[in-house]
Amino acid sequence: MKKQFRSSALIILFLLVPTASWSKSHVYFSPNDKPGNELIKIIDEAKKKIHAAVYMFTDNKIATALINAKKRKVDVQVVVDKTTTECMYGKAYFLQANGVDVFVYSPLSSKPTGDNPYQKYPPLMHHKFAIIDKKLWTGSFNWTRSANYRNEENALLLSDQALQVQFEERFEMLKQKCVPVGAQPIAAQNQEPLRTRMVNFLRALKTMVVQP
Repeated sequence: MKKQFRSSALIILFLLVPTASWSKSHVYFSPNDKPGNELIKIIDEAKKKIHAAVYMFTDNKIATALINAKKRKVDVQVVVDKTTTECMYGKAYFLQANGVDVFVYSPLSSKPTGDNPYQKYPPLMHHKFAIIDKKLWTGSFNWTRSANYRNEENALLLSDQALQVQFEERFEMLKQKCVPVGAQPIAAQNQEPLRTRMVNFLRALKTMVVQP
């Protein structure tokens, strides 16, 4: 009798508690909530996969968390815009050097033909999302220190399975419009700012000198 009463009480309690309180979704606002810190925690908890598409990626702590996840045998794949590879502080090459699969957005439609004046400015891969196991991270938040500590940004952590499927499909579609980091066409590589190419050269030289 007591057992039946407890079961009934639990059912009633479940029905009375608002659905929202059971939600696994969260929103983070920077700079107050420091979304990057929460993102690193979620990456550190990843067991199977991290598939991310991020326009600007310069945060070393997030990059290190991804590398550590890769070392734990997590499937880590990252799509970035060419803007990240051209940025002096971009982490695309750092990730690739440490075993992370990195893809650079390079759609065929961005190649100038002379017929379309807008192709002077190629389309951007402007997403900022990640599928981390059964979690979906998205919002305006770029993976940079400025986004974490200075800018007014937002990030959503969602548990909606249907949305995850749609974002995973979009991620695979983006990869089809990418090339592996370091494999950009020669013309595109030559468009990198001189300062960026010099920094990359000095980093590579330092690695050769320091490592046995």
